Amino acid sequence: MVGGGGDATFFGPVHRRAIAGLPGHELVAGALHQDPRIAQEYGEKWGLKHIFTDYREMMKRGAEDDLFDYVVIVTPNNVHYDPAMVALDAGIPVFCEKPLAISVKQGRSLYLTAKYNCVPFGVNYTYNGHWSQKLARAYVRSGVLGDVRRVNAFYWQDWQQKDLGIQQEHRQDPKQSGDFNCNGDINTHNHFAIRNVTGLEVTGVCCVPRIQVEGRVLDDDVDCVHKLQNGGGGLCSASQIACGHENDHRLAVYCANGSVRWVQEESEKLVIVVGNGPDIVIKRNGDPGVSLLDNDKMRELCGSNNVDQLKVEIADIERFLHLPSGHGEDFFVTVGNNHEEFGNCVAEWRDSGKNHLPDGHDYPTVLDGLRGMQFLDACKRNMDGSDKFTTVSLAEG
Repeated sequence: MVGGGGDATFFGPVHRRAIAGLPGHELVAGALHQDPRIAQEYGEKWGLKHIFTDYREMMKRGAEDDLFDYVVIVTPNNVHYDPAMVALDAGIPVFCEKPLAISVKQGRSLYLTAKYNCVPFGVNYTYNGHWSQKLARAYVRSGVLGDVRRVNAFYWQDWQQKDLGIQQEHRQDPKQSGDFNCNGDINTHNHFAIRNVTGLEVTGVCCVPRIQVEGRVLDDDVDCVHKLQNGGGGLCSASQIACGHENDHRLAVYCANGSVRWVQEESEKLVIVVGNGPDIVIKRNGDPGVSLLDNDKMRELCGSNNVDQLKVEIADIERFLHLPSGHGEDFFVTVGNNHEEFGNCVAEWRDSGKNHLPDGHDYPTVLDGLRGMQFLDACKRNMDGSDKFTTVSLAEG
């Protein structure tokens, strides 16, 4: 792990606990802080076998002695690129916190290097790990609900209503956070959820970021109107000064024959509507809703082939269900699901002689990270320009 140590970190301990709960996974090495004393202190506290005070030395030793299978990067945004590139140059797979970097240039460089070097690269968009978001994706992408017409994604928090204390140092510093605070921190989750569930790219944005707390230089509140590649559209809105909202991330997809509603704080269920019918609440380990569609009337409405495809995709989600219904699968399990899928990809990659990048593993990739950077770049160009809508550049090379 690079980063993650110290009293002010959040995601380091999250990844540590998520990894600890996975069979066959162990956090064995770390350069946990830029301060050598803190790096040593937390390495000992966490019981790491290999403690480093410099991530470059860790990558060098890791490659030479095969100390670990992949590296996790949980540093501030501006310190994602360098350690990730050092790892890729050493042939070490990378699992990085989002956003991928602080610019499209950096993001594209990481994407192309990972592709050229044939090294797996994952980006932790946490909520991909929720079984219920995967189920929403299955319903929408299978086609049972018809063409996507509108998608609304929201992410509201209230923890930045007041001064951020020690967090203010990097979250309100453009050199460390990039062009945005709230937009880059949590509206990118909205952007990923839209793409992940629908399979559609966001092709245009009209972005309105705001600074609501006096003395700040980066946004703490933002609204975007977006265009989708199929002609649909919708909203993605994020706020970190929304009083009463703790971690309220939600997505609603409205299709020609129905809709899906997913709420992160109520992620033990998914709500779907088929035709003009009532809300159908689907809970973990219960009926995933296929039985409601598996009749002549619904097959005619939704498409028989689409219903069959939905069955296949739902069966694939079962591996992410670890506990009986009613026993909440928490945030750590969600991050752990992403780690497990990435770890399985790395194991298959190693078994293949590191000659090809395996398919079929359900984790957000470096391309998803690049798409997030391209979304933010379009938001910045829209904010600085005079066009009503700004096209999102989806160039990979």
